[in-house]
Amino acid sequence: SCAAMVGVESRAPPGRPLPGRVHCGRHSPARWPVGTLPGMRSTSRTYALPARLLPRLSLRPLVHLSDRLSMMDQPPHMIVNRLLMDSRIEVAGPLLENATSIPDQDLAGVIEEADAKKLRLLARRRKLSRALSDSLIASDNMSVLLTLVRNSHAEISPGGYLALTDYAARETELLAPLCTRADLPAPQAFE
Repeated sequence: SCAAMVGVESRAPPGRPLPGRVHCGRHSPARWPVGTLPGMRSTSRTYALPARLLPRLSLRPLVHLSDRLSMMDQPPHMIVNRLLMDSRIEVAGPLLENATSIPDQDLAGVIEEADAKKLRLLARRRKLSRALSDSLIASDNMSVLLTLVRNSHAEISPGGYLALTDYAARETELLAPLCTRADLPAPQAFE
């Protein structure tokens, strides 16, 4: 009987289910863990299978997935990390530029890759912490530095501004965007 499959002894008369239970075998909602559907056990396992399938997807579905995840408040961590490390900028780009919920530690891993295209997209983010800005400044890539300085939403530490003024002394194309930043400290503004 269904009650035996669910693991509940039937005390109801034959042909009548126990009150408050839906008996439909292994797909009984009483057997599902809270917040899951049949076949889903936990959040980590829920996204393990799709994360393993990512390498098999073509470019178009990956770009669409990346776009959708970049809009989510809490995207699945495992899938986001796989997409961030994708070598194709079309896949990693929307997450790097638009996803505000990605922790700095994951973005620091992208900085360590030293891919100039990814670094420029990272420098364009609407929310960029001082630690990430300092890491981007340390990349010593002029196009990344220009993108970072032109981003008015990027937070730059005092030490970052010192490094940027040193770069601006050597590279004059960095001087004008740096001087027009509203948050430029006065000591660096007069150097």
